[in-house]
Amino acid sequence: MKEFQALLSQKVIIDISGKVRLSGILVDAGSDIIVLLHQERYLYIPLNHVHQVMPDLSKNEDNASAAYSPMKYENDQISLKDILRQAAGLFVELNVSGHVPLHGYMIAVQSDYLVLYSPIFKHIHISLQHLKWLIPYPANHVPYSQDSKVIAAKPLNALIPSTFGELCKNAEGKLAVFDLGHTIGFIQQVNTGTITFVDANGNPMIWNVEHLKSLYLP
Repeated sequence: MKEFQALLSQKVIIDISGKVRLSGILVDAGSDIIVLLHQERYLYIPLNHVHQVMPDLSKNEDNASAAYSPMKYENDQISLKDILRQAAGLFVELNVSGHVPLHGYMIAVQSDYLVLYSPIFKHIHISLQHLKWLIPYPANHVPYSQDSKVIAAKPLNALIPSTFGELCKNAEGKLAVFDLGHTIGFIQQVNTGTITFVDANGNPMIWNVEHLKSLYLP
């Protein structure tokens, strides 16, 4: 994007939703995503979570080297859709909370959510609306320095809905974990935009689907 041209290849500070501040080298910018070289890794940050980008005028030396190369993309201008497509099947780190990262294999990307296979949590469905940044690892990366066969991604056994709302609708009558344990309950009913579920104490609660970051079905 033209707005970022003057800052490309420069040290910058980026404020992101969740009161997160990152610094590094601004590598690239597209219509809906920017790329930051931060602590030797490339972060792909959707612009809808970027509050501001400003020059980093500190005198601290910034290590502009990286452990691996940035992702290549097909079009002249980088986009979130292109990066998600390129990252399919790779082991990635992503962030939806602003503080606690998730690690796993990206095994599917739907219209407004992705499916992450975590060696710990198994299949996690993550709303793209809350994706703050994505760090794809190289295809030859071996997570946790373990045998890749031991923690290899397990594919989904069935077709999955195209939208996060439809996914929640299909989970009616099931026990679910939202936002990685922030909310646990029995999904009672899903209407347009809302979910009614019952917690462990038997209390009914209504949530706005747009504010749910992830869904895990035990």
